Amino acid sequence: MPVLRYIGLIASLLCFDHALAAVEPCDELAQMPPGEVIPGCRTQPCAPWYPMSAIRERREGRVALMVAVDTEGNATSVSVTTSSGSFDLDQAAARNVERYAFPVYFPPGSESPRCYRAPFPINFELHGAVKH
Repeated sequence: MPVLRYIGLIASLLCFDHALAAVEPCDELAQMPPGEVIPGCRTQPCAPWYPMSAIRERREGRVALMVAVDTEGNATSVSVTTSSGSFDLDQAAARNVERYAFPVYFPPGSESPRCYRAPFPINFELHGAVKH
């Protein structure tokens, strides 16, 4: 019986690998397509936008992200491409951007939306007084 389970596992992995090969890659864009990016929470509770530890320590920074967006404008993956130098600012940027609604991308001459990957920078700035 263990041999049959092993063969079944290999067969399912081969089918899974074949299914992945059939998926078209997303378009790589130099910038976000035209349209509104709507910050917000798709799930509750929302993570705080600016980490409290960074506010207390008065840390600021810029995080460069690469966002993969599906055909409905949902972020499917977010990765840090350039760190702010602060782990918690980087993580807060990625967590919050995962909840944004992004523009749907239609390639030129197409009526069908396409998934895409595009850079998305986030700036953390305290602007003077900090409220706790």
